Amino acid sequence: MSKDNNKKIEDVKKTQFYVTRNDAGEIVKVFFPNEVKVGLTDSQFRSKMEITGDLVVTGSVTTLGGVVGSVGGSNEITNLTLVNNIIKSSVGETAITTSKTDVITGGGIKVGNNVKNFLVGDKVGALVNGGGYAEFCKADKSSVFHVPKNISFNEAACIPECFFTAWSNIVMRGKLKKKQKILIHGGTSGVGIASIQIAKLFNSYIVTTVGNKEKVSFCKKLGVDQTINYNESNFFEEIKNSKISSVDLILDFIGGDYINKNINLLNNDGKLINIGFQNGSKAEINLMKIMLKRLTITGSTLRIRNNSFKGKILNNLIKFVFPQIEKGKIKIFIDSIYKLDDVVKAHKRLDEGKHIGKIVLNI
Repeated sequence: MSKDNNKKIEDVKKTQFYVTRNDAGEIVKVFFPNEVKVGLTDSQFRSKMEITGDLVVTGSVTTLGGVVGSVGGSNEITNLTLVNNIIKSSVGETAITTSKTDVITGGGIKVGNNVKNFLVGDKVGALVNGGGYAEFCKADKSSVFHVPKNISFNEAACIPECFFTAWSNIVMRGKLKKKQKILIHGGTSGVGIASIQIAKLFNSYIVTTVGNKEKVSFCKKLGVDQTINYNESNFFEEIKNSKISSVDLILDFIGGDYINKNINLLNNDGKLINIGFQNGSKAEINLMKIMLKRLTITGSTLRIRNNSFKGKILNNLIKFVFPQIEKGKIKIFIDSIYKLDDVVKAHKRLDEGKHIGKIVLNI
């Protein structure tokens, strides 16, 4: 093998490449992002790279201009298998290695021995208990999902915390029913936007609170029935004096002086779900109102829940939410994207409270 070929293999070993295929499912070209001018046919690719074994092509994940895959191995690319007839696509597929180890790690780098539904190289996302600010992160298989079609990795990164939280609270805990009235505080937060779109699946009458005119406009476009700027008016009075006057379900992460207002806005058998307490977790409340109206006051956090519970949430999302994402009926809204090195700037943006949607760290 020439020094030039050695260099090529070393470069490719930990990089990405694109595979395009014809209508018959045969590899037509192999492109390397840093050497796009080098378009190799299947035979040329195998000859120049001196592959021992074959190249695995599987899955149906598409990206701009083709599908990105990773080559692994030593100085020679080994332990790969060529499958020409698995997928027939004019765009391409993901190239993956077949090695398996003990765990799934973010980005589909390694797959555990007991993991059956994922392959190395699959585009995946996951809800993790921590460690997300990193290039590699372990994830339990119960909370790992294939990235829905037609969205990017940046958009997929917005799914776990937001949609897991929204679904588990307003649907699983809150038992939201068709055409019920729901108040969602913080409608332009990640969880707020997810909750609004999930509530729309139930044809709910949706009320939300936000902090400025831009956010009011955004929520109207999102399909919210009543949006209240809490810096200009009292949300309690606005709802009480509106055509609905009360609601069946409230999702709140503010707490403090909102707690009694929320209780007073609930219909009989209504539910108040707290997922945070920005204004404090203490309040003096009249239990008589709770008893007479048969109210449920509850709350939850995801981090401390076991993997089995998170798996149940994910199964619901895959069944009811992901198809809507793929159809474009549920959208992912990204406020801004920062590199990991700019994490301080990202948190400053978060602290400003002016963002609409998710703030993403791109590694």
